[in-house]
Amino acid sequence: MDDEEDVLHILEMNLKRLQFEVISTNDPLKAVEIYSQNQNRIDLVMIDSWMPGMNGIQLLQSLKQENANVRAMLCTGDLGQESIQSIKAKGFHGHLPKPFTIDELTQQLTYSLTE
Repeated sequence: MDDEEDVLHILEMNLKRLQFEVISTNDPLKAVEIYSQNQNRIDLVMIDSWMPGMNGIQLLQSLKQENANVRAMLCTGDLGQESIQSIKAKGFHGHLPKPFTIDELTQQLTYSLTE
């Protein structure tokens, strides 16, 4: 989930290169709908921190209403005042900084899926 089409396309392309099946959207409300209908197929949700109408924390809270055990990674260029520990306390399983390399993506996916 990312509201920037270019970022979404790059993530999708790299995830497919790593052999992941990808369901993507640039709309946070659509993301909740997609998750609700496909949560048994989704191992990890990648969430942008800032989107029109809803931030990443709000989106994660909406997903947690569908499944309290949802695995999510926060993707952001700037954590602002947040620390890695505080985003984990909010329910995220990892953090992918933007911009990222394929190695950073792979490392964070591994961490977020196994933590």
